[in-house]
Amino acid sequence: MHCDRGRLLFFAAILGVLSITPHAVHATTLYIGRTTGGSSAFTSDSSPPVWRAVSSADLPNVADFDAPALGDLDADGDLDVLVGRERGEIIAFSNDGTDVAPRWVRQTAWEVGRTGITRSAPALGDLDGDGDLDLLVGNGGGTVDPYENTGSRSAPRWTARPAAGTSARRRRCASSRDRARATSPRAARRARSRSVPPCPGRRRRRSARAR
Repeated sequence: MHCDRGRLLFFAAILGVLSITPHAVHATTLYIGRTTGGSSAFTSDSSPPVWRAVSSADLPNVADFDAPALGDLDADGDLDVLVGRERGEIIAFSNDGTDVAPRWVRQTAWEVGRTGITRSAPALGDLDGDGDLDLLVGNGGGTVDPYENTGSRSAPRWTARPAAGTSARRRRCASSRDRARATSPRAARRARSRSVPPCPGRRRRRSARAR
């Protein structure tokens, strides 16, 4: 039992998405997504940090492999949270308390439904310089998909921009390769000469065969 518990905590620390938010001059709160679901809160007001659990600030358990991302999504001065789920959805909670004593309230209007990916891991930032937070979502397949905030600083609405994501790049390189295989050698050479990027790892496998 002790060994299993140790392995669980190891994976939570390595695989869980870490979100850190300062809530006072010398205080910081750390959120760690757990592989078994939920996100635990720890706080420290020392340097070097000595973390202590603050269960009253824990995030609700939404699924296994929770991945939290913090940001002020309603422009009220405290940090709200998006949580990635194992099945791919993004669940949202507004903070109706404070950064020191948060009170998490579900906000379905801010959420992203199932996207066809697994183990989604959100990250928030202003990607287009318009003053509101946009969204990047990593996943278990190793790709990252962007979502533009087409709402506002206080009422986000996520609009997928697949052409700018790494999933689109993989689809383009795969479709180009498939078209080349289905046509004549001359057409295949033309397809390879286009500006479509090579598939990840393709050059490495080719060089390995050459050796």
